[in-house]
Amino acid sequence: TTTHMAESSSSSSSVIEHHWVKLPTGVDLHYVQAWNPSIPIKATLLMIHGFPDTWYGWRHQLRSLSKHGYRCLAPDMRGSGETTPVFTNVSAYSQRNICEDMVALLDVLLIQEQQEEEEEEEVPPVVVCGHDWGGMVVWNMALHFSHRIAGVVSFVTPFYPHKKSTTAKGPNPWKKKETQPKKHNDRWDYQVYFQQDAAQKELEADCKRTIKCLIRGNSAKDKQAEGEAVRGTPWRPTLDGMYHGVNVLPNFLFHFTSTNVV
Repeated sequence: TTTHMAESSSSSSSVIEHHWVKLPTGVDLHYVQAWNPSIPIKATLLMIHGFPDTWYGWRHQLRSLSKHGYRCLAPDMRGSGETTPVFTNVSAYSQRNICEDMVALLDVLLIQEQQEEEEEEEVPPVVVCGHDWGGMVVWNMALHFSHRIAGVVSFVTPFYPHKKSTTAKGPNPWKKKETQPKKHNDRWDYQVYFQQDAAQKELEADCKRTIKCLIRGNSAKDKQAEGEAVRGTPWRPTLDGMYHGVNVLPNFLFHFTSTNVV
């Protein structure tokens, strides 16, 4: 494991470390660890980012929670950030494989299985925290690896049973979304669009344009660049493509400098 260490600017007692580790799942995983060496660890928080994102989406929570005794682990998930390789086989990104990466990370770090109440030696609990797409991962961690975790925190991603349903009131809405008539400017259209080969071709044709459209600033100029100023409503991807009507590149939402990257 290669480590780069940087001390948090918000607290002299919290340490933030960058690690790269080879997992038995075949992934060279980059993750960020934040902890406070001066107090006992209350719990390990495994913080799983969404799309499009990296560990950096948890940067504020890493600093804040570690100060209060939580050991925070924020990995770049497979296919994201500094984690390699980028698999060309879509099946490599199954929920099962992604969850197994997280279990392997816990194993490498010697984080034990959650103990029974009668065991004498206290092991800090592991709580998986997910945002956006990462929320689906933490729910699947609870379903398939419940013996490794003590709790789940999911932001913006509710739990849906795996079983698909064709009814409007069914437990999983995906089938309805997949088969319903084309609806212009529906906020979830991109999830259907991503299932098509055309999406991959569009996203990788100009990676700079892709990133700048997905992670943009919020100034009037940026809103005008992606058409929001004309429509009066936020831009949403459609079934016709992610960036239909976006002709001018907006600015990044943030700029990577020494003051905001640890």
